[in-house]
Amino acid sequence: MSTKEEITHLKEQVITISKKYKKAKMELQHLQAENQTMKAEIDKMQDMTGKIEKKVKNTLRKKDAELKEKLRKFTKEAENAVARKNEEIQRLKKMGSESRDFIIQSDGALDIPANTKILGGLKSAMNITLQDGCLVGGDIVCDGNFTMGSDATVQGKITSKGTVKIGDKCSVNQSITARSDVAIGENCNVEEIVSGGTVDIGAHSTSSMISSDDAVKIADYVEINQGVEYVGAVSLGKNVKIHGSISSVEKKEVLQEEEEEEVEEEEEYLEEEEKDEEEDFIVVGEEEAQIEDEEDSEDVPDSDEESKEDEIEVDAGGGDDEDKVICLICNTPNSPDLEKCLTCNALLPKPKSEDKTKSKKRKKRSGKSK
Repeated sequence: MSTKEEITHLKEQVITISKKYKKAKMELQHLQAENQTMKAEIDKMQDMTGKIEKKVKNTLRKKDAELKEKLRKFTKEAENAVARKNEEIQRLKKMGSESRDFIIQSDGALDIPANTKILGGLKSAMNITLQDGCLVGGDIVCDGNFTMGSDATVQGKITSKGTVKIGDKCSVNQSITARSDVAIGENCNVEEIVSGGTVDIGAHSTSSMISSDDAVKIADYVEINQGVEYVGAVSLGKNVKIHGSISSVEKKEVLQEEEEEEVEEEEEYLEEEEKDEEEDFIVVGEEEAQIEDEEDSEDVPDSDEESKEDEIEVDAGGGDDEDKVICLICNTPNSPDLEKCLTCNALLPKPKSEDKTKSKKRKKRSGKSK
């Protein structure tokens, strides 16, 4: 190839390279323009992001302050409510401790109306019935049967010489002791059960302990926290939880020992009363003999004085002689309301009505002991 041809070829190459350079330069300028545009968009987005972050921070700060204020108010209200409840609990505890004794006692049957609240206890020589929704703050003692409606609460003990029947959704905060059968409803919460008969506890109920002198029947989903003692047989429902042992024991004769102790106390009391009566009779006999001797030694009164005394005796002794009090000095009948004799102004002995009251009380106590 000649020199001229080489020069022509080189010129063509130079032109091709120049065109490629111009094209690459144009592409670079285009890319630089796009880069500037993207930088501007990034700066704009960063500015927007900063504004959004600032706004979010301000909103969160306000919300945090509002929530803290609400939490402070709620905490204060909760503390005040808890303080009021604690005061109410202390007041009820104080009232309960002050009125734990039996505030209602009866020789007959007791039937407490529904939704009645009694801060003390109940005691009856016969049956006791609590209707639905009742609340008793003390112990319950009855010589007959005890029946309790639904949604009722007894905060003390239940002691019955008959049967005990508890309705559904009831609570007994202390022990249940019965000489005969005990039946507990469904969804009840009771403590220890001691029965001289059978025990039947309903579904979904809880008890701390069961001790029975006969058969025990436990329904579905019942929970016993300690254990079961029985004499006859045990019947368990589905999903029953007993955290203690199930054991067969000898018969305990529930409430028999307590009754024997009461009878012994009654007999001792009656013996002491009889001794006191004998001593009183001996003293009164000696006083009457002494008074008769003094009367024999006195002069016989005149007829006028006798007539006056007869008139006074008639005035003072009107009515039934059995209700009158005889003066030990002049033998004049007087009203039992008087302290001194209308005739001789001497002190009168105690009225017979008091002696009758004492004898009635003794008869009543002896009848109970029998």
